[in-house]
Amino acid sequence: MKKAKICIFVLAFLFVVALPVMTFAKGQKESSTEAGGPKYRIGMAVCTLGEAFWEATVTGARNAAKDLGVELIVQSAQNNMNEQIQQIENFIAQEVDAIICAPVDVFAILESAKKCNEAGIPFIFNTRVTLSTDDAKVDYGVGWNMQELAGIGAQKLVDNAKATNTKVKVIEVLGALTDSHTLYCRDGFASVVKKNPEYIEVVTQVPGDWVPDKALSGTTNALKAHPEANCIYFHSDFYFPAIESSLRQVNRWKKIGEKGHVQIICPGGEKQTLDAMKEGYVDYILVFPNLETGDLSVRKTVELLDGKKFSDEYYLMTSYVLTPENFSEKSKSVYGYVWSPK
Repeated sequence: MKKAKICIFVLAFLFVVALPVMTFAKGQKESSTEAGGPKYRIGMAVCTLGEAFWEATVTGARNAAKDLGVELIVQSAQNNMNEQIQQIENFIAQEVDAIICAPVDVFAILESAKKCNEAGIPFIFNTRVTLSTDDAKVDYGVGWNMQELAGIGAQKLVDNAKATNTKVKVIEVLGALTDSHTLYCRDGFASVVKKNPEYIEVVTQVPGDWVPDKALSGTTNALKAHPEANCIYFHSDFYFPAIESSLRQVNRWKKIGEKGHVQIICPGGEKQTLDAMKEGYVDYILVFPNLETGDLSVRKTVELLDGKKFSDEYYLMTSYVLTPENFSEKSKSVYGYVWSPK
């Protein structure tokens, strides 16, 4: 009987000692947070790094993560869709709390979104609008209204044509059709063209697929085939060196106001494009607010993890058109000068 009492006492003692350990194991994240660890661990899968555009996006995200006390793990696919799929699978295996993704391909990435759904991990898009399907849910996203911005840019061309009693004849250089950004650039611009046929016309579209050499050869051929063209609209200033080279090849790299000038309009904000506007060659830049989208994508993800319910599927930021007239006032805050100030 005495031995039985001793055994019961020992077992009770061991249970009391083990209880905090068992509790910690079950609620490890909560205990880690209380001990000063990160509130959440968030994986961020981006298309690529090493370019001012994406560096600014990621820096905005990192700044927000630091401010909110969350851990942000960034992976770059270097524009390889298979690599991005693998990176997201790795995030799932690491049991991160959420995944933010700037997809290489907005359609192919839905398979990864589906895997996130199955694992119970929220999937949030950044920059490139990615929509849910019946079997793949995108929990939220942050980008900008590129369709609206492209339309505003086209309207600038129309207004100038009306003021000067001329007609704008556009060569449009497309991005990749697997990129929602390309589709919004194309469709937003086209909506204004359709309403103003007497002032603006797209004489040809050049497939670029985000390949500079393809954009270069296609644009050069288009300029030769359409000497009447007086405007080039390209879907990102990622193409800017190719466009400049094309214009130089046909002797049409001219400043605004010079005879033979070809109007240049594009989304972006890279330093080289800003410098070209400053020097008088570029007419309109549809500015990307990518630093802000990086920041806001992390903040919205944390709100989602905290239990907030959003009334909409995503948030699209507004932006503005940079012109020679507002350049001195607004260019200092554009990412190409923020990240490449010299």
